[in-house]
Amino acid sequence: MIQKYETYFGHPDYPMDSVMPSAGQSGAEILTLLLTLAAIGWGVRNILVKRDARLLVLMLAGLISVIMETHAMHLWRFFYPPKGQHVLYFALGQPVPVFLAFVYSLYFGLVAYFYLLLTGGGWSIRKFVKSIILITLVEAPMEMFFIHFGLWGYYADQPFTVLGFPLHVAFTSACMCVLYGEIQRVWFHYVQGWRQFAMLALGPMTLIGVLTAYVYPVYFAFSLPSGSNATEIGSLLSMGLSLFASYVGVKALSRVWTVQGNQSLRS
Repeated sequence: MIQKYETYFGHPDYPMDSVMPSAGQSGAEILTLLLTLAAIGWGVRNILVKRDARLLVLMLAGLISVIMETHAMHLWRFFYPPKGQHVLYFALGQPVPVFLAFVYSLYFGLVAYFYLLLTGGGWSIRKFVKSIILITLVEAPMEMFFIHFGLWGYYADQPFTVLGFPLHVAFTSACMCVLYGEIQRVWFHYVQGWRQFAMLALGPMTLIGVLTAYVYPVYFAFSLPSGSNATEIGSLLSMGLSLFASYVGVKALSRVWTVQGNQSLRS
Protein backbone atom coordinates (compact mmCIF):
# COMPACT_ATOMS: atom_id res chain seq x y z
CA MET A 1 0.00 0.00 0.00
CA ILE A 2 1.31 3.45 -0.95
CA GLN A 3 1.68 5.78 1.99
CA LYS A 4 0.29 9.32 1.90
CA TYR A 5 3.40 11.24 2.83
CA GLU A 6 1.48 14.51 3.11
CA THR A 7 0.59 13.29 6.62
CA TYR A 8 4.24 13.76 7.60
CA PHE A 9 4.21 17.51 6.84
CA GLY A 10 4.76 19.24 10.16
CA HIS A 11 6.17 16.04 11.67
CA PRO A 12 9.40 17.21 13.37
CA ASP A 13 11.34 13.95 13.19
CA TYR A 14 12.48 11.42 10.63
CA PRO A 15 9.54 8.96 10.20
CA MET A 16 10.97 5.67 11.40
CA ASP A 17 7.64 3.84 11.01
CA SER A 18 7.36 4.20 7.22
CA VAL A 19 7.69 1.16 4.97
CA MET A 20 9.13 1.08 1.44
CA PRO A 21 6.92 -0.86 -1.01
CA SER A 22 8.81 -3.85 -2.39
CA ALA A 23 7.35 -3.73 -5.91
CA GLY A 24 8.06 -0.04 -6.42
CA GLN A 25 11.54 -0.41 -4.96
CA SER A 26 12.47 -3.35 -7.18
CA GLY A 27 11.05 -1.62 -10.24
CA ALA A 28 13.06 1.53 -9.48
CA GLU A 29 16.24 -0.50 -9.05
CA ILE A 30 15.80 -2.33 -12.36
CA LEU A 31 14.82 0.75 -14.38
CA THR A 32 17.50 3.08 -13.04
CA LEU A 33 20.17 0.35 -13.24
CA LEU A 34 19.40 -0.34 -16.90
CA LEU A 35 19.46 3.36 -17.78
CA THR A 36 22.72 3.86 -15.88
CA LEU A 37 24.41 0.88 -17.54
CA ALA A 38 23.25 2.12 -20.95
CA ALA A 39 24.71 5.57 -20.30
CA ILE A 40 27.98 4.13 -18.95
CA GLY A 41 28.20 1.88 -22.00
CA TRP A 42 27.68 4.95 -24.18
CA GLY A 43 30.48 6.64 -22.24
CA VAL A 44 32.85 3.72 -22.83
CA ARG A 45 31.96 3.78 -26.53
CA ASN A 46 32.76 7.53 -26.64
CA ILE A 47 36.22 6.85 -25.22
CA LEU A 48 36.97 4.09 -27.73
CA VAL A 49 35.56 5.89 -30.77
CA LYS A 50 35.94 9.62 -30.03
CA ARG A 51 38.57 9.70 -27.27
CA ASP A 52 35.94 11.57 -25.27
CA ALA A 53 35.81 10.57 -21.60
CA ARG A 54 33.32 13.22 -20.45
CA LEU A 55 30.22 11.05 -20.20
CA LEU A 56 31.96 8.18 -18.43
CA VAL A 57 33.68 10.53 -15.96
CA LEU A 58 30.41 12.34 -15.22
CA MET A 59 28.40 9.13 -14.80
CA LEU A 60 30.94 7.65 -12.38
CA ALA A 61 31.32 10.92 -10.46
CA GLY A 62 27.53 11.10 -10.14
CA LEU A 63 27.44 7.52 -8.88
CA ILE A 64 30.02 8.28 -6.20
CA SER A 65 28.20 11.49 -5.23
CA VAL A 66 25.44 9.44 -3.61
CA ILE A 67 27.65 9.64 -0.50
CA MET A 68 26.17 13.09 0.14
CA GLU A 69 22.58 11.85 0.30
CA THR A 70 22.30 11.44 4.06
CA HIS A 71 23.59 15.01 4.40
CA ALA A 72 21.01 16.26 1.88
CA MET A 73 18.26 14.30 3.68
CA HIS A 74 18.96 16.22 6.88
CA LEU A 75 19.14 19.62 5.19
CA TRP A 76 15.97 19.25 3.10
CA ARG A 77 14.03 17.14 5.61
CA PHE A 78 13.23 14.19 3.39
CA PHE A 79 13.46 10.46 3.98
CA TYR A 80 13.48 7.02 2.45
CA PRO A 81 11.18 4.59 4.29
CA PRO A 82 13.62 2.60 6.44
CA LYS A 83 11.46 -0.52 6.81
CA GLY A 84 11.74 -2.95 3.92
CA GLN A 85 14.48 -0.91 2.28
CA HIS A 86 17.26 -2.47 0.19
CA VAL A 87 20.03 -0.53 1.90
CA LEU A 88 22.98 0.71 -0.13
CA TYR A 89 24.76 2.24 2.86
CA PHE A 90 23.99 3.62 6.30
CA ALA A 91 25.39 6.97 7.47
CA LEU A 92 24.55 9.84 9.83
CA GLY A 93 21.93 7.61 11.40
CA GLN A 94 19.94 7.06 8.20
CA PRO A 95 19.86 4.43 5.42
CA VAL A 96 20.02 5.17 1.70
CA PRO A 97 18.42 2.75 -0.80
CA VAL A 98 20.29 1.00 -3.61
CA PHE A 99 18.44 2.67 -6.47
CA LEU A 100 19.60 6.13 -5.33
CA ALA A 101 23.12 5.46 -6.60
CA PHE A 102 21.72 5.03 -10.12
CA VAL A 103 19.44 8.06 -9.77
CA TYR A 104 22.46 10.16 -8.78
CA SER A 105 24.48 8.88 -11.71
CA LEU A 106 21.71 9.77 -14.14
CA TYR A 107 20.84 13.13 -12.60
CA PHE A 108 24.31 14.53 -11.98
CA GLY A 109 26.04 12.54 -14.74
CA LEU A 110 23.76 12.30 -17.76
CA VAL A 111 22.13 15.69 -17.13
CA ALA A 112 25.54 17.37 -16.83
CA TYR A 113 26.66 15.73 -20.07
CA PHE A 114 23.57 16.93 -21.94
CA TYR A 115 24.16 20.38 -20.48
CA LEU A 116 27.64 20.39 -22.01
CA LEU A 117 26.31 19.25 -25.38
CA LEU A 118 23.36 21.63 -25.56
CA THR A 119 24.87 24.83 -24.16
CA GLY A 120 28.20 25.09 -25.97
CA GLY A 121 29.36 28.23 -27.73
CA GLY A 122 29.68 30.67 -24.84
CA TRP A 123 27.56 32.47 -22.26
CA SER A 124 24.04 33.80 -22.73
CA ILE A 125 21.29 34.59 -20.26
CA ARG A 126 18.87 32.70 -22.49
CA LYS A 127 20.89 29.46 -22.21
CA PHE A 128 21.19 29.93 -18.46
CA VAL A 129 17.47 30.42 -17.86
CA LYS A 130 16.45 27.70 -20.32
CA SER A 131 18.79 25.19 -18.65
CA ILE A 132 17.37 25.85 -15.18
CA ILE A 133 13.79 25.60 -16.43
CA LEU A 134 14.43 22.35 -18.31
CA ILE A 135 16.26 20.67 -15.42
CA THR A 136 13.55 21.77 -12.98
CA LEU A 137 10.94 20.27 -15.28
CA VAL A 138 12.92 17.02 -15.35
CA GLU A 139 13.29 16.67 -11.60
CA ALA A 140 9.87 17.81 -10.36
CA PRO A 141 7.81 15.13 -12.19
CA MET A 142 10.40 12.49 -11.29
CA GLU A 143 10.14 13.42 -7.60
CA MET A 144 6.32 13.37 -7.70
CA PHE A 145 6.41 9.99 -9.43
CA PHE A 146 8.71 8.44 -6.81
CA ILE A 147 6.73 10.02 -3.95
CA HIS A 148 3.50 8.63 -5.40
CA PHE A 149 4.93 5.11 -5.36
CA GLY A 150 6.14 5.45 -1.78
CA LEU A 151 9.90 5.43 -2.41
CA TRP A 152 10.64 8.66 -0.58
CA GLY A 153 8.84 11.56 1.07
CA TYR A 154 9.21 14.88 2.90
CA TYR A 155 8.46 15.82 6.49
CA ALA A 156 8.64 18.99 8.66
CA ASP A 157 6.80 22.20 7.65
CA GLN A 158 7.51 21.98 3.93
CA PRO A 159 6.67 25.11 1.89
CA PHE A 160 5.27 25.41 -1.63
CA THR A 161 4.38 21.75 -2.18
CA VAL A 162 2.70 20.11 -5.18
CA LEU A 163 1.62 16.47 -4.84
CA GLY A 164 3.80 16.13 -1.75
CA PHE A 165 6.87 17.69 -3.37
CA PRO A 166 8.44 21.01 -2.25
CA LEU A 167 9.18 22.94 -5.44
CA HIS A 168 12.27 24.67 -4.04
CA VAL A 169 14.11 21.33 -4.09
CA ALA A 170 13.83 21.00 -7.89
CA PHE A 171 14.72 24.65 -8.52
CA THR A 172 17.73 24.65 -6.18
CA SER A 173 18.93 21.34 -7.64
CA ALA A 174 18.65 22.75 -11.15
CA CYS A 175 20.79 25.74 -10.15
CA MET A 176 23.31 23.30 -8.69
CA CYS A 177 23.35 21.27 -11.92
CA VAL A 178 23.95 24.31 -14.10
CA LEU A 179 26.86 25.55 -12.00
CA TYR A 180 28.25 22.02 -11.74
CA GLY A 181 27.95 21.60 -15.50
CA GLU A 182 29.87 24.81 -16.16
CA ILE A 183 32.60 23.72 -13.74
CA GLN A 184 32.82 20.50 -15.75
CA ARG A 185 33.13 22.45 -19.01
CA VAL A 186 36.16 24.31 -17.65
CA TRP A 187 37.58 21.08 -16.24
CA PHE A 188 37.38 19.17 -19.51
CA HIS A 189 38.69 22.18 -21.43
CA TYR A 190 41.87 22.48 -19.38
CA VAL A 191 42.48 18.90 -18.19
CA GLN A 192 43.23 16.20 -20.75
CA GLY A 193 43.77 12.46 -20.80
CA TRP A 194 43.41 10.18 -17.80
CA ARG A 195 43.83 13.16 -15.46
CA GLN A 196 40.19 13.95 -16.21
CA PHE A 197 39.23 11.03 -13.97
CA ALA A 198 40.38 13.05 -10.94
CA MET A 199 36.86 14.48 -11.17
CA LEU A 200 35.66 11.25 -9.55
CA ALA A 201 36.95 12.76 -6.30
CA LEU A 202 36.46 16.45 -7.06
CA GLY A 203 32.91 16.11 -8.39
CA PRO A 204 31.31 14.77 -5.18
CA MET A 205 33.24 17.32 -3.11
CA THR A 206 31.97 20.13 -5.34
CA LEU A 207 28.36 18.97 -5.13
CA ILE A 208 28.46 18.64 -1.34
CA GLY A 209 29.84 22.17 -0.99
CA VAL A 210 27.38 23.78 -3.40
CA LEU A 211 24.41 21.89 -1.93
CA THR A 212 25.27 22.99 1.60
CA ALA A 213 25.63 26.66 0.63
CA TYR A 214 22.40 26.72 -1.36
CA VAL A 215 20.23 24.89 1.18
CA TYR A 216 21.35 26.57 4.41
CA PRO A 217 18.59 29.26 4.44
CA VAL A 218 15.73 26.77 4.34
CA TYR A 219 17.63 24.38 6.64
CA PHE A 220 17.85 27.03 9.34
CA ALA A 221 14.18 27.88 8.78
CA PHE A 222 13.22 24.27 9.51
CA SER A 223 14.85 24.66 12.91
CA LEU A 224 12.81 27.73 13.88
CA PRO A 225 9.68 27.37 15.99
CA SER A 226 7.52 29.65 13.81
CA GLY A 227 6.53 26.86 11.38
CA SER A 228 5.49 27.24 7.76
CA ASN A 229 5.89 31.03 7.57
CA ALA A 230 9.59 30.68 8.38
CA THR A 231 10.12 27.83 5.95
CA GLU A 232 8.46 29.78 3.15
CA ILE A 233 10.90 32.63 3.73
CA GLY A 234 13.78 30.16 3.95
CA SER A 235 12.66 28.49 0.74
CA LEU A 236 12.55 31.80 -1.11
CA LEU A 237 15.97 32.75 0.26
CA SER A 238 17.43 29.40 -0.81
CA MET A 239 16.03 29.74 -4.33
CA GLY A 240 17.20 33.35 -4.59
CA LEU A 241 20.69 32.51 -3.35
CA SER A 242 20.90 29.51 -5.70
CA LEU A 243 19.86 31.56 -8.71
CA PHE A 244 22.20 34.46 -7.92
CA ALA A 245 25.24 32.30 -7.12
CA SER A 246 24.75 30.10 -10.19
CA TYR A 247 24.23 33.13 -12.44
CA VAL A 248 27.44 34.79 -11.24
CA GLY A 249 29.40 31.53 -11.26
CA VAL A 250 28.28 30.32 -14.68
CA LYS A 251 28.87 33.70 -16.27
CA ALA A 252 32.39 33.95 -14.82
CA LEU A 253 33.32 30.37 -15.70
CA SER A 254 32.00 30.78 -19.24
CA ARG A 255 34.30 33.74 -19.76
CA VAL A 256 37.27 31.74 -18.49
CA TRP A 257 37.11 29.02 -21.12
CA THR A 258 35.82 31.19 -24.00
CA VAL A 259 38.54 33.82 -23.54
CA GLN A 260 41.24 31.15 -23.31
CA GLY A 261 39.84 29.42 -26.38
CA ASN A 262 39.80 32.65 -28.39
CA GLN A 263 43.39 33.39 -27.38
CA SER A 264 44.41 29.91 -28.56
CA LEU A 265 42.75 30.48 -31.93
CA ARG A 266 44.50 33.85 -32.42
CA SER A 267 47.87 32.31 -31.59
